[in-house]
Amino acid sequence: MQPEKLDSYDVIGGREPLLPPPATSSQEVLERWRKAIELMLSTPPSQPADVLVVGGLALSTLLGYRYAGVALLCSDGMVRAEAVWNNGRNMGSHSYPLAGTPCDSVYGGGSPVCFYQDVARRFPDDELLTELDAYLFRGHRMIDASGACIGHVFAMHDQEQDPAVDADAMMQLVARWCVREIQYHRLVADLKTSETRAREALHMAEAAERERLSFLANVSHEVRTPLNAVIGFGELLQLDGVASCCRQVMGYGRNIADSGRHLLGLIEGLLDLSRIENGHPQLRFEAVDTRGAIESAVIMVRSQAQNRGLRIMVLVEGDMPPIYGDGRAVRQILVNLLANAVKYAKTADMVCVRASTKPCGKQVELKVSDNGVGIPASALERVMQPFERGSDAWSGSDGVGLGLPISKQLTEAMDGDFDIGSQENRGTCVTVSLPVAE
Repeated sequence: MQPEKLDSYDVIGGREPLLPPPATSSQEVLERWRKAIELMLSTPPSQPADVLVVGGLALSTLLGYRYAGVALLCSDGMVRAEAVWNNGRNMGSHSYPLAGTPCDSVYGGGSPVCFYQDVARRFPDDELLTELDAYLFRGHRMIDASGACIGHVFAMHDQEQDPAVDADAMMQLVARWCVREIQYHRLVADLKTSETRAREALHMAEAAERERLSFLANVSHEVRTPLNAVIGFGELLQLDGVASCCRQVMGYGRNIADSGRHLLGLIEGLLDLSRIENGHPQLRFEAVDTRGAIESAVIMVRSQAQNRGLRIMVLVEGDMPPIYGDGRAVRQILVNLLANAVKYAKTADMVCVRASTKPCGKQVELKVSDNGVGIPASALERVMQPFERGSDAWSGSDGVGLGLPISKQLTEAMDGDFDIGSQENRGTCVTVSLPVAE
């Protein structure tokens, strides 16, 4: 590697100028500089502990000192050096308390710190210094991007060193490199932890959703059978032959049957909503006769309209193309919208359903309108959520607020567009646009 290629170095916060070797350095110093920089650039640590190992070796190579290492600050007042280098040989990890060591001065005072002579005698409680017979000590703090001190780099020598060598600049370079690599590994570890937690949360949510669907399916199965019996007996009580002895029995039977049908519709609505939300609406695409779907829906809500003294007007273009969608879903959308219109229309008035082909010729437009209580503008978004109502005037009506959300989601599942417009005390108009069958 040529020295001129080492003119920059990627450190935290961007690319900063590489600290240049002293102009008066000897060839030996320049060679050490080259080897240390090459080591840091060409040996990316694969584990956080490797940062301390490579950093200590690079520092030892740069300075030409006998001993060098990198230590991390622990929360209990201890420091841990993963590797202490002795003339190119890794002496292994070493943990020690800061008190009574020259390293304590690195954290307590300014940085860098240097004790030029007799460091082992000045710190007699530091057994490592005594064991290594250290004469000179240098230390430099490692500051991360948040300004916190996370550790230090250090170097020791068993003899005096030429003060002309810019050791402080060399230690600063290694400290920056170590901080960058340590933070990188911590960031990767945090991301992996977050990814693992997110994956676990997703699995838990999916399991909960499966349990919810299973519960709804079981409820549907268990409740529909007795409900059908309740509805059947309610209808039986309405027959003249059965109820001739007591006219009140027919009214009771009507109430029983209506309540049973209402509860059964609620269960079916919950199941439909669950299927749609989970991307399983169970649609069967085919050409659907537009006029036939409207007539079928009108028949299903006609008795409700008659009970309220309402008329349902149907306006369908003469040459109406079929809809490309699911026949059951199209009828369910129309029934839901017509049932809402009948519920909230003013008594002795009219509900209208219109069908036309949009100018583009690629969509059939279905409009269901009434002139009832309407929905406040502030509540239009809310009524599209399950179990929500548009206004206080709606709260006394039958239903639990599933008709509009189910209709919207079924429309979108068939690649259609759903739009609702309303004015308070003037009525509501819902427009459903569905693709034309080719």
